[in-house]
Amino acid sequence: MNSSEKAYDRDNFLANFIGCQCFTAECSQKEYDDNIAEINAMIQHNIDIGNNEEVRAWRRMLQRTKVEKRRAGMSLKNDLIDLFKDGSLLNRLIVINLTVFVVVNLLNVISTLCGLPSGERYLMLPLSPGVLLVRPWTLLTYMFVQTQFVHLIFNLLVLYWFGKLFLLFFSQKDLVGVYIFGGLVGGLFSMTLYNLIPYYSQRIYTAESYLLGASAAVMAIVVATAVMSPDYRLRLV
Repeated sequence: MNSSEKAYDRDNFLANFIGCQCFTAECSQKEYDDNIAEINAMIQHNIDIGNNEEVRAWRRMLQRTKVEKRRAGMSLKNDLIDLFKDGSLLNRLIVINLTVFVVVNLLNVISTLCGLPSGERYLMLPLSPGVLLVRPWTLLTYMFVQTQFVHLIFNLLVLYWFGKLFLLFFSQKDLVGVYIFGGLVGGLFSMTLYNLIPYYSQRIYTAESYLLGASAAVMAIVVATAVMSPDYRLRLV
């Protein structure tokens, strides 16, 4: 197939695409998904035959299709799903934190209106070792739970900025590993201090005390990045 025939295929595909009302709000998400799959197949085909010009053209069409898909089904839910599916592991960590924040606060509102006790404590890390023994999952879940908006935004901004820098030196799997490792170490360290210092240890057993938030996990990424490149200049503006 020569270049003119390939260009014709692309133009014909685009004509059919518009004819099916895909580039309008009437196009279903499934139709967009089907067209995206077809475009990806054409990209792979042109990669296999070494036609870089067609690869670039089809990738531009793929990008356009994804943009139009988002516009057609524009909602926070769809944006988060697309970000989670197509994004990096850094984006997925951010989406998980955002989702947990929304779900926890919605459940808090519902439980308050219904006069029920809040269930968020079952996701937070209890600082009493005895309580932790019956809720071991909280050692992992607490690092994704934020109930205050300012707390959430600060942690996610730092995670995004330093996560981008971290990925300049390490892999995406390393990012998730350091995030979880930092959260685990931070949680256990805080629990140890609270139980060793008399002032805090008395409060643990007189009232339930919990730890929540991604601060320890995010700080682990900050420290790892700083150790790897201590002289790197960071411009936030």
